[in-house]
Amino acid sequence: MKTIYSKSRALLLLAVLPIVFIALFVVVPTLNIFFTSIQLDSLKLLRTSQIRNIVLFTTWQAIASTVIALIVALPIAFCMANFRFTFQRLSASLISLPFVLPSIVVGVAFLQILPSNLHRTAFALILAHVYFNFGFAARLIGAQWLQIHPHLDDAARTLGASPLKLLTTITLPLLRTSVINASLIVFTLCFTSYGVVR
Repeated sequence: MKTIYSKSRALLLLAVLPIVFIALFVVVPTLNIFFTSIQLDSLKLLRTSQIRNIVLFTTWQAIASTVIALIVALPIAFCMANFRFTFQRLSASLISLPFVLPSIVVGVAFLQILPSNLHRTAFALILAHVYFNFGFAARLIGAQWLQIHPHLDDAARTLGASPLKLLTTITLPLLRTSVINASLIVFTLCFTSYGVVR
């Protein structure tokens, strides 16, 4: 009886340690940042037109970057999920490469590649964000696409479904979760990226 009690206390202690760690190093700093940022002086900044313009620009460029990255990622995810070809694993790794590159390196590369009249424009920023994130979105959506059973497509075709009907009634609804997840992550990355903007 005593050993069972001591084992349960040890397990309880093991369960409490990660919770204390997360509370100390994640929750407390996050709450500190939150309460520091909602002071009256900080809220007054939102009334200035310059800050409002920055927030609006950041929001619309993140939305545009996300939409374009998904438009580029969906055909790639389709190919990765539905076709088998030589060097498929290498191709999957290569499309993920931009995501792991340092943002400052990509920013400098885009400055070298793009003509000087496009430097520091919204077009260049969106292009860099799409380059960074399309591979990540393609991998995320492609992993879900691989889970779709091919018999669903075969059954729909047998019943006379066109490719467009197949896409809108079977494939996209089954991909909804991964598309939403990819959208949220890409939007957050584009909204908070600083290295590309600099």
